[in-house]
Amino acid sequence: MTIKPSGLVPILFALLTGISVLAAEHPTPVEFRQINGSITDQHGRPLPFANIQLPELNRGAVADDLGRFHLRNVPPGNYVLVASYIGYSTEKVTVDVRHSDLNINLTLRETLLTMPGVTVTAESQAKDILNTPQTVSLMGEMALARSRDQSLAMTLHHIPGVQAISQGPAVAKPMIRGLTNQRVLILKDGVRQEGQQWSDHHTPELDIFDAGQVEVVRGPGSLLYGSDALGGVINVISPEPRTLPDGGKPFSGKFSLQTYTNNAQVSGNLALSGAGVQTTWGFSLSGRQADNLSVPDDDLFLKNVYFTGYRQWQAKAFGTWNREVLRLRMQASRFYEEQTLLGEGHWHNTSGPDGGPWFHPGAAIYSPTYHDRIQLNGQYFADEHHVKFALAFQNNHRQGIPEGQSPQIDITTRTWTLNLNLHRYHAGRFGGSYGVSLEQKTDGTHGPEPLIPNAETQSVGVFTQQTYEFRDWHLSAGGRVDGRQINVRATRFTTDYLVPDTTLTYWPVYSGAVGAVWHPEQEPFAVALNLGTAWRAPTPSELFMRGVHHATYRFEYGDPDLTPELAYNTDLSLRWSSCCFNGAAALFHNTIHHYINANPTGEYDATTNIPIYQIRQADARIMGLEVSGEAMLGRIISITGSFDLVRGEHFGDVMDADEDGKVESWLPQMPADRLQVGGGIHLADWRYVRKPEFYLEMSHYAAQNRLAEFENVLNRDADMDGHQDVFESAGYTLLSASFSGKIPVARQIVELQVRANNLLNATYTSHLSNYKGLILNPGLDVVVGITMKF
Repeated sequence: MTIKPSGLVPILFALLTGISVLAAEHPTPVEFRQINGSITDQHGRPLPFANIQLPELNRGAVADDLGRFHLRNVPPGNYVLVASYIGYSTEKVTVDVRHSDLNINLTLRETLLTMPGVTVTAESQAKDILNTPQTVSLMGEMALARSRDQSLAMTLHHIPGVQAISQGPAVAKPMIRGLTNQRVLILKDGVRQEGQQWSDHHTPELDIFDAGQVEVVRGPGSLLYGSDALGGVINVISPEPRTLPDGGKPFSGKFSLQTYTNNAQVSGNLALSGAGVQTTWGFSLSGRQADNLSVPDDDLFLKNVYFTGYRQWQAKAFGTWNREVLRLRMQASRFYEEQTLLGEGHWHNTSGPDGGPWFHPGAAIYSPTYHDRIQLNGQYFADEHHVKFALAFQNNHRQGIPEGQSPQIDITTRTWTLNLNLHRYHAGRFGGSYGVSLEQKTDGTHGPEPLIPNAETQSVGVFTQQTYEFRDWHLSAGGRVDGRQINVRATRFTTDYLVPDTTLTYWPVYSGAVGAVWHPEQEPFAVALNLGTAWRAPTPSELFMRGVHHATYRFEYGDPDLTPELAYNTDLSLRWSSCCFNGAAALFHNTIHHYINANPTGEYDATTNIPIYQIRQADARIMGLEVSGEAMLGRIISITGSFDLVRGEHFGDVMDADEDGKVESWLPQMPADRLQVGGGIHLADWRYVRKPEFYLEMSHYAAQNRLAEFENVLNRDADMDGHQDVFESAGYTLLSASFSGKIPVARQIVELQVRANNLLNATYTSHLSNYKGLILNPGLDVVVGITMKF
């Protein structure tokens, strides 16, 4: 089952060569179509420069000043056509252009609400969120502009069912329904993001400026994406250039700037693009420079916390080429991040006297990281089918450098990925997709401090998904088989522990999903049920780790006999979408067999006095509820609200490791119950500001008292009383306020965003903060952002 990178390249070369030959010999094997139309409001008035999209094709157009649009050279097929305009509802219609051109007139209604969109992540083809069996949330360009934060996780953390596990402002990872790290799969333009996401120190190496749309699928996603999608899938989709062949400009650009008062951060992005007859191109550059964060203080309004600053930058270039039946998009990027981790001091496993452990006192720990990506996405159209393919190479390099020392941690991950997907358009009521994915990943540890063994991982997966539409029903079903082989190379962790050459094979691993949506025609509501399975292979660190894990302050023992996690999820949801009210409610129940977890033993390492944890497996159960709604009150007021809760427990042998007289079987790091309520005022144009909007939001987090063994027992005796101290959970309430508007400046429109987080400077500690017990969460933070398109 061994797959080498050198084997992926010939596969893709043969694929592209075959497609190119077909395109050259048969320049028009299919008859292309044209979609013409107009976009008006409910009074028949044209909506000038409205946006039109075909998400399935990554195609779009801009209407003219009379609301008319033209989409030329559209391959035959069934697509979802999306029309949008600021301040109006989003209209979605299914169009069939297999046999003739289309003329279509769309009517958008005025609304203050964020209307549901179209997902390209939850199923193998673009689909209206209302008709998707899985629970999906989507943040488009306007929502991202209003909520864009320092990281992907913090940008998404207000979505019901989604929270952020953090370690200062630089490290924030998304958590979906109580699962994070390797149990949430993050994609970039449909290709899995591969770094070193197994550790709490490691944040996804993604630039939030480089996001035109983010889709969050809550619930298992192994059917389409293989291992790791137990909690859900997050797909970060690159922004489309405004230089579109249909109604765009030959050259355009976008400039964004943000400042944060809490950590004196300045961040910005510049993106430029151009277009020819068959090509588009562009590049972007973004960066962040942040000082130490500030927290509420008893004597001062705020005080700084040392060793929490960071900086990031990303450079990216892309190009697209369209030749009738073949469409290609190439992108290359480099992401760099330098974190300054809280330097409370920690033990190293090696490099001390006689090669043994040694202690590094409190000081700055620098952690520079590079992440390079080269990715090719393509589509080929032929008759009733079309093929999607993606080839990507990623190189991730991370170091840990204690102040005054050489790099102690130096690890790399290099990944090749190839995805192929054949989609058959709906023939009557039936449609379907078939796919194969290959991955080759090489992990290397080069410094004196090994956190993971040297290893090569090969993965292969094959799947099919079929859909059926009958009257008011949208049905889907699919199955997948995966295999993974991990070849571990001899790696010395400590003077007395050598990981031997080992080969582990997980094959075959089956997953699948069955879903149904009942959506009566012309009705605003839908009921969805999805039964899905997912799996996750153990990581090399879980299999062979032995030593101090700095990110968690634990002495961990891995287990080479671990087996894959298997999840069985049931998701029932009710959805409503109209011009005056959007809402959803979802119940889920996720049973996970062989759940992998670090369990406290109640013992301490003799040299370091750090608590010993053993990596073990036991069955687990996670269930919860998500409710959200958004409504209009009159013509200028909107209100929003949501509530979510998660309950997680495992059923293995648990001991009273914290010696409190009770045995807790709760899963660790479960999010606290959360209630969010907000309102907005949307006003008519002022003299100097167009479409001003004011928002106020309250978020209440309940105290999390359902704790796992040892979960809130701090790893230090702070008051020196001879006992480990316990961090007491407490509920808290946060207020935020924001203002947005558009200001005409020198024939350009400048979009202004002002947001105040933790408006009342509340003193609090999130249960999901890895720094709880050490420092508070950030105090008042005022964010000012401007965006200008030209």
